Amino acid sequence: MPHIFTMPGGHDQTVSAFIFRQPTREILLHRHRRFRSLLQPGGHIEPIENPWQALIREVKEETGYRARQLRVLQPGPPPRIELPGFTVHPLPALVNTHQISGDHFHSDLAYALLAEGEPAGAPAEGESEELRWLTLAQWAEAEPVVDNALATARYIAELMDHWQPIDVDVFSRSTSRAD
Repeated sequence: MPHIFTMPGGHDQTVSAFIFRQPTREILLHRHRRFRSLLQPGGHIEPIENPWQALIREVKEETGYRARQLRVLQPGPPPRIELPGFTVHPLPALVNTHQISGDHFHSDLAYALLAEGEPAGAPAEGESEELRWLTLAQWAEAEPVVDNALATARYIAELMDHWQPIDVDVFSRSTSRAD
């Protein structure tokens, strides 16, 4: 999806999926079509989506993983809160704003996920076919490296020892677009 806010100083809302596998702590990366860098899956939140729906869609499109194959890292057990008329989402591991180009910015919700096995499908047509599992040290040696993405991944890797994996379905059930 193209940038929504194209005026000077515009901020688009985005999501990122930092998908790790245990016990190696390798992270799943894909070759970004525009930037040509190895990056985590993610992208823009479309006007008809909430953030969690956008994350599940982007992960499926860019990696082939289905929601049921993932677990989301959270600081505690899943919420047992009922808020009539509200959809409860998992907490992002980090919320950040970073410059994309010139005076355009992305305000990103970065989620920490664990993969169960290999992707059930393939990346969608037109998406990068280059998927790689790398350690953070290997990613740091890749060319070119997007520093803010690598720094976020390092931060999330530290959370892995303190946060617990929760079934994605706990959150996906409340959204109509997740599979």
